[in-house]
This record gives sequence, C-alpha cells and structure tokens, in this order.
Amino acid sequence: MMPIELSDKDLEDNGSFHKEEFERIQSIFEMYATSDEMLMQPGQAYFITKAGQSFSSRVKYELLPLIREYLDNGFLSSAADQFNQFFVDEINEPIYL
Repeated sequence: MMPIELSDKDLEDNGSFHKEEFERIQSIFEMYATSDEMLMQPGQAYFITKAGQSFSSRVKYELLPLIREYLDNGFLSSAADQFNQFFVDEINEPIYL
C-alpha cells in the first residue's frame, strides 16, 4: 500500500498533515526510485504532527535517519542530492555532516 495524502480533517486531536513536504519526498521517490525502492517510501505518518509538536524535530530524528539508512545501504543513490537538498531546506542540515 502506497502512502496517501491526508487532510487535516482526517486527523484527530488537531493534528496537522505537512502536505508540501510529503509531496516533495513523494516526487523524489517517483522520479528516482526503482519499483522495489518505491515500496520503501515513508508513509504518511512521518508527515503528521500533533498540536504543539515540531515538524522539524520529526524530520531530524525520524525521516533523516530513515533516508540516511536507505542511502547507506545502497538504495536510492541516484536521489542523494535531492534528498540532501530537502533536508537542508527543511532543517538546515545535510544528510551527512
């Protein structure tokens, strides 16, 4: 099952779905991933925050380590520059320091 875009109305407890960031990651996968790598696309839960929760901390501590692990294991290597730019834009931190 592929990740799907949610609306804030779909969420409980005043949660927020970070649509723009979800679409950026989704487009990187669509452009660069093989059919097997498409199955590794982060699910929509990575792009949901609860009221008062920082999305940048979710990116830094959950999404960045996941993508780094994929790259370290040789997956999605053709998308490394695009992923790196995503993290620089979002949290001002490259994938590798």
